[in-house]
Amino acid sequence: MHKSSSQTFLYQYIYPFLFPIGVCVNMYILYGRGDEQSIRFAHATLIMFLGVSYFIIQMPLRLRKIETTETGLIVKGFRNNITIDYKNIEWLTRFDLTAPWFVTIKYRDPATGEAKKMAFIPKQKNTQPFGDDPMTVYIKEQIAIHNPLYAKENTPSKVKNIIILAGLCVPIMFLFIYARNGFISL
Repeated sequence: MHKSSSQTFLYQYIYPFLFPIGVCVNMYILYGRGDEQSIRFAHATLIMFLGVSYFIIQMPLRLRKIETTETGLIVKGFRNNITIDYKNIEWLTRFDLTAPWFVTIKYRDPATGEAKKMAFIPKQKNTQPFGDDPMTVYIKEQIAIHNPLYAKENTPSKVKNIIILAGLCVPIMFLFIYARNGFISL
């Protein structure tokens, strides 16, 4: 059947550690220059890093390597595998504004009844922006077949992705203006 991308390991274990190291090296170099503009850019980098950290921290916590079967998903772990039946999946949605694309799945844990979320990276060959990859299409079809309570209306809107992007772009734009020119006095 379908398997998640081989990039999962990179984004789950390597990238969350390399990104902060890269930011620290960048800030060390900028502070080392000692000029006012470099120091402002280091401050802007730190603020952006703190804002993006929310997403970076979630990657290793939510990202999983999965495989599809006829009855559910196999979530692969180091020690054991977990099976999530399609009937227990409430929705899945893709965050289109990243590369690679992350697909989030909300499901009910049958043992506790608790709602949980996880994410996976599908193989992205020949996939268009805002279009679903073959693995996501297959999972959606299986949810519709196995979960009689599934309703597309419960899936989060993709418009939220645009709102998140706009919400991130405005502060980043002001940070770069600050880094270039300092605060503008009125």
